[in-house]
Amino acid sequence: MNHIPFAPSFAENLPDGQEHVIWKSTSSQLINLGYFTKMGFCFLACLVIGARFAHLFFLISFVFVAIGVYRYLYTRTKVYTLTDQRLIQQAGLLSRVTFEIELYRIKDIHLAEPFLFRLFKIGNIRIISSQKTVHFDLLPGLKEPLRCWNEIRNYVEKRRTEKGVRESDVSY
Repeated sequence: MNHIPFAPSFAENLPDGQEHVIWKSTSSQLINLGYFTKMGFCFLACLVIGARFAHLFFLISFVFVAIGVYRYLYTRTKVYTLTDQRLIQQAGLLSRVTFEIELYRIKDIHLAEPFLFRLFKIGNIRIISSQKTVHFDLLPGLKEPLRCWNEIRNYVEKRRTEKGVRESDVSY
């Protein structure tokens, strides 16, 4: 598989040849901007206070850097893949966990593009599904969010038609 980080890669084939990858993407590091900003301010505070408490400065700096590296790598290694049948999330640094949702089980798809994200042409896609065991509902910080949103929507409709799935909401 040809993996292009931070940008969808199109028209890939999965090993079994039955399912085709529509796009594959990771979240932008911009989703960590708030955390990295807070971490920077705390780091600067440690520098100012560090003259009196050098041993504490080293310990706190190490913790900030370690957490920052973890957040960066965790965001970098969380991969979302849309195939013509499923939406898949793989996450984890050392251990890996994979969640999937069959496209015909997706009920609604919401696209949110906060102002800062729009400046960088990224957005969040929220998935609402009928699958009770799904452990992800947000695809944060995706590049080309409108294109990804449309692809998900089109393939959901196509898969529902193929499977003959109809949705009916019952209110009590």
